[in-house]
Amino acid sequence: MHNESFLKSISDEKKLAYFHELLRKNDEIYLQFENFFKLQNDVKESIGANDLERLITEIFDNFESIDTEEWMENHACGCNRSYYDFEESAYEDILEEIFEKYETQIIAHATNSQLYEALFICMAIYKALLKDPSIKDDNYCLFGDSFLYNALDYLKVIIINNLSEKIHTLVLSQEEIQRSISFLIESVEEEKSLSIFSSFFQNIISTVEIATFTKQFIDKLPPLIQLDILNLLHEDSEYIQTAELYYLDDSLIAELLLTKIHQLSDYKSYEKIAVKVFEKYPEQFARKILNVITYTQTPVLYLKALKMRCVKESSINDYHELKNYFTDNELLDFQNYIGNLSYKKFYIAILEDENRYAEILTLAQKNLKESSIDAMVYYLNPIKEIYSHEVLAIIIEHCNKALMAHGRGRGTYHTMTAWLKIIQNVQPVQVELKEYISKALYNHQPRLPALRDELQRGGFLG
Repeated sequence: MHNESFLKSISDEKKLAYFHELLRKNDEIYLQFENFFKLQNDVKESIGANDLERLITEIFDNFESIDTEEWMENHACGCNRSYYDFEESAYEDILEEIFEKYETQIIAHATNSQLYEALFICMAIYKALLKDPSIKDDNYCLFGDSFLYNALDYLKVIIINNLSEKIHTLVLSQEEIQRSISFLIESVEEEKSLSIFSSFFQNIISTVEIATFTKQFIDKLPPLIQLDILNLLHEDSEYIQTAELYYLDDSLIAELLLTKIHQLSDYKSYEKIAVKVFEKYPEQFARKILNVITYTQTPVLYLKALKMRCVKESSINDYHELKNYFTDNELLDFQNYIGNLSYKKFYIAILEDENRYAEILTLAQKNLKESSIDAMVYYLNPIKEIYSHEVLAIIIEHCNKALMAHGRGRGTYHTMTAWLKIIQNVQPVQVELKEYISKALYNHQPRLPALRDELQRGGFLG
């Protein structure tokens, strides 16, 4: 963060003297300074439409020359070819090799704040790829169904890493920024073609001045960039109109639209959009919508969102709130709905909350076929004091089954001990528990020293 008051306290003469010395001693800053002020006419003449087509053709020919079988042979080096059996490793190596010289040029231009030149190369690569070069990839199928999409993803990463994320470190004139933006927009025919440059636009359009200039092209830009521009210009009405065109096809735009309407304190509009958003993206937006709407103002949507959040987050607090709005039959239907879901933990919590312990025992006896410690805990913990003998029987059954299992080892014994700890301090079954441990486990034949060790660590043996 610059200290503006300090800067103002230094005279222009002293600043110029310091800056002159800095330029003389620092080559990198000097190059940026020179590039910032030099005339661009020569560049405009040398990098024109013909040169773009020439570069597109050159890059397209390079892509078409890819022969994956030849490449694999050249890189095998007499070694076991299994090194390249993993498609991801091989195709990324090929892309890195074919893109290397172009990426090097992009980095060099970006380093010298030559934004237009860097984007020129990116656009040439993009247009070459859109011609969908036919590479020889029949035997290995390294690129799956499409070389095009894999290569476009690689180009997108190059743009992000070398331009988008570094744009704020470059010293750029307004002319350079405007010329670069104009070049990108005028080089494509339709809005979706600019989506690969979205990260660049999001970073370069950072001021009101740039947003004002770019607004003349707004219809050609991806929707999210349009919203960035309108947000910077505080054009809320147009922002909402634009977002409403796309929000049902893009959850991020839906989130931005809801946020903007909420900021404007327009509850009726928020409610109208929230209903449609929830219908399209219920799980994603339940929590966000509940942060704004109220049951009093919007009861139907509120209940739908609350039910969704309750289930999605396994929230007993939400369940308690829902009970205030449900009839007895509606509550029973909701409980049964949760009970029919594959994941039973939340249902067990609801049964415990309702003191329906006999049903938990029935479910435990029916469903505890697996031996995971988590399942044993959430089924048995709520009922171990009430149905202690039945719980002990379930645990003993699992322990006996584990002892008979093929390939048992210390991990098995550690799990058995964890099961036994569920009932360790439940008083009504202490005699039976100690008897089982003593007769069935401690004196097991053949002797199981690892099991004894785990029981000792678990506090079952003196």
